[in-house]
Amino acid sequence: MTSPTDLKIKKESPIYYKDTLFLVGLGLLLLCAAALLIPERSNDRNIFRPVMSNYILGIYVTMVGYGIALVSKYKFRLGRIPQEYIFLWASIATISCFALNIDIRVFEELEDWAGYYTFGAVVSCILYAFRSLLPKSIQYILYACMGAGSLMFFYFAFYLLPFYPMSLAGFWVMGLSLHTFVPLGLSLQVFLVGYKAYKNNQKGLAYTMAGGFVLPFVVFIVFVSMFAMKYSQIAKISNQQFVKNTLEPKDDKPIWIKIAQRLNNDWFTEQALKKDFFFVRQDWGRGFSLDFSDGFERKHNPILVILDLITTKHALDEHESRKILEAIHDKRHHTEQRLWTGENLYTNQIVTQVELYPEYRLAYTEKTFQIENRLEDNFRSSTEEALYTFYLPEGGVVTSLSLWINGKEEKGYLTSKSKADSAYKAIVGVEVRDPALVHWQEGNSVTVRVFPCTPEQKRQFKIGVTAPLKKTDKGLVYQSLYFKGTKLNDTQEFIRIINGKNFVQNASFLKSEGQNLEYEGDFKGFWELEIPEKPLKATQFVFNGKSYELSPYQTQFVKQTITDVYLDINALWTEKEYEAILEGTKGKRVFVLNPNPIQITSQNAESIFESLQKDKFSMFAFHKLPHTENVLVIGKSGVISPNINDVKKDEFGKNLKEFLGDLKQPIRYWNLDTELTPYLKTLKELRVLVIEQNDLNGFIKQLKNEEVAQYQENEQTVVLENAQMKITEKNADTTQKVVSDAPDHLLRLFAYNDLMRKIGKDFFIEKHIKEDLLKQAQTAYIVSPLSSLIVLETQEDYKRFDIQKSKNSLENASLKNAGAVPEPHEWALIIILVLSVWFFYRKGFKL
Repeated sequence: MTSPTDLKIKKESPIYYKDTLFLVGLGLLLLCAAALLIPERSNDRNIFRPVMSNYILGIYVTMVGYGIALVSKYKFRLGRIPQEYIFLWASIATISCFALNIDIRVFEELEDWAGYYTFGAVVSCILYAFRSLLPKSIQYILYACMGAGSLMFFYFAFYLLPFYPMSLAGFWVMGLSLHTFVPLGLSLQVFLVGYKAYKNNQKGLAYTMAGGFVLPFVVFIVFVSMFAMKYSQIAKISNQQFVKNTLEPKDDKPIWIKIAQRLNNDWFTEQALKKDFFFVRQDWGRGFSLDFSDGFERKHNPILVILDLITTKHALDEHESRKILEAIHDKRHHTEQRLWTGENLYTNQIVTQVELYPEYRLAYTEKTFQIENRLEDNFRSSTEEALYTFYLPEGGVVTSLSLWINGKEEKGYLTSKSKADSAYKAIVGVEVRDPALVHWQEGNSVTVRVFPCTPEQKRQFKIGVTAPLKKTDKGLVYQSLYFKGTKLNDTQEFIRIINGKNFVQNASFLKSEGQNLEYEGDFKGFWELEIPEKPLKATQFVFNGKSYELSPYQTQFVKQTITDVYLDINALWTEKEYEAILEGTKGKRVFVLNPNPIQITSQNAESIFESLQKDKFSMFAFHKLPHTENVLVIGKSGVISPNINDVKKDEFGKNLKEFLGDLKQPIRYWNLDTELTPYLKTLKELRVLVIEQNDLNGFIKQLKNEEVAQYQENEQTVVLENAQMKITEKNADTTQKVVSDAPDHLLRLFAYNDLMRKIGKDFFIEKHIKEDLLKQAQTAYIVSPLSSLIVLETQEDYKRFDIQKSKNSLENASLKNAGAVPEPHEWALIIILVLSVWFFYRKGFKL
């Protein structure tokens, strides 16, 4: 039986969806939506091009034309136009607003959640015309969605409030400025729907709509409250550290590090730190903040915009916020200095080719990237810079770089880091031409820059990395190159493991293609391959009168009396580990740094642990050690820390560099964790720390036996601990012919790790750029703290910046056994050749 309420709904809901004008409007709405989602792409991207591109003009004309048709149908009596038609026209107008915003930026791209929320709000208004077809329960859901959507309409109306006077004054320019009032109109129309439902005794629907409005508003209040609490926490920690610094002036750690150590690594902390410079917000009374000088992709977040109005800035300045983001939220790639923005760049395709050498426990990986600029804004400059950060396996090194210029692969030249940097900045910052650059970074990472990236042409570059294979109890492990870079939306990847069928065990996502293993599909991200262990091959690689060969590495223990033990305590430590270490170090002096050395006693042991365990990560001040002889530091690293470069201008960095510059022998550090922070990775690579990794019981046993791992590196030998092998350099035997069938990667790995050892402590006193060390890097063609790979557009550019091709060097590494993937035109030639042979064969011709 039909209820009176249902009859009222049907009576007041004419079948608009069967009306021709309504159907035409619905069709126009879909066309406009398609035009917005698949915008016209013109080759003319000059910033002086007129703002009104064709597709925006089309949407605008559609909106105006349909509005005129509605007004004409109802004889210019605006009050008689049904709300269903108004919602339909307002939806087209909303699309027109977002289309116009592409070229005339009023706000940046919405955060994903806000975009979906706005889309749902508009759809609910359109579905209002079809409510008579819906079951009663669905009608309630529809009204709730309309109520929730009206909150977003009210937000946009409020956000655009400062523009109302200007919009009224300038409406005569094609009426463009009247777009400003569309959200306000939608808000009022939704309110009228609820009001009418209430007046028509459909109070259930009216209350449901009100509830739909209130629920997200309550959620917003909760979010604001939690952000306010986070702001209060940051202010409290900042004040505490300021007081502590004042009372303890001997603590040279920058205050932002101390604050970062006490902040939780959660989403609210990250958003609070980014709010004042990451999210685009309106500066009420002075316009909009649109500074895109760094690598952050700006987003418009309504919650944070409102929060910005009702709260003050938190206690940290922008520099401190950025440093904390880099340290605890892995945002270093995004804060890397840029000469040009890269916000519209996407990684379109990736080709990964891997050559495995299980008998040498190493691999060479080449990754080729195709970059696409998908800029849709014709008002702003279309020239952008691509930035990628690659995180290399321990002991790995970049050994090749290529950039495609005018369709041709141009290989990189190895030169000093300073020359490469000067050339890149001059060409990119002033001349706006084609370079690519690879720089070494702390923590086993490198950055790659490619310029220019424009909408007219996709850019392509290739990077090659030589790295050891990790040895485990189950065999060898190949780890793919993890990287961060341009957006990875819809990225496709082709992976080829050359001759992988002979080596790889767990190739579930790979398929056999002859002797190779291949994958083609969506981007895979990080992945690993298990490879059966093989005995190390004894063959040598010979070059420039030197030979390089492998031998197994095994940890050998030697007796050493440890007198002083320093504990590097943080939140990763458990009370059980702390107590076990104290028990195992009985008879030795045990200290912590807080901030200066404090000896642990039975009276203060508990309070010291409780205090230091509050730190979320460690950055041990090695320069506070009174001496390093017979000293051991025990810590639990984790993966979070600042880099040394982050503190080089602070007292902490200056004191650390001075201390390590005078260091006579490496400091021993025992790590209870399996990971290392960027800070410790760099110190380990430079051989100023000898880091042992073991479990708690293993270290306790070593303490009781007074055993430490023997240091086995010297002028002729480097140790690749993760691969459990050594590479030794010897003078080649010139009296007899030496078979040199080992890969040249042996020399490259030896040179990089030997170079890092030689740079060592000099890295901290800025004396590491020496001609003999640079020559060693150029011979092996490796990227290091003092050498970079660069590709310039012409030979004249290399001459101008005094960048010469390295003589008597290995040059860029390459795949030795890779069968090239034929290009389309090569396939065509192959097919023509096969058909020709078949034709002559059928005709009986003899070649």
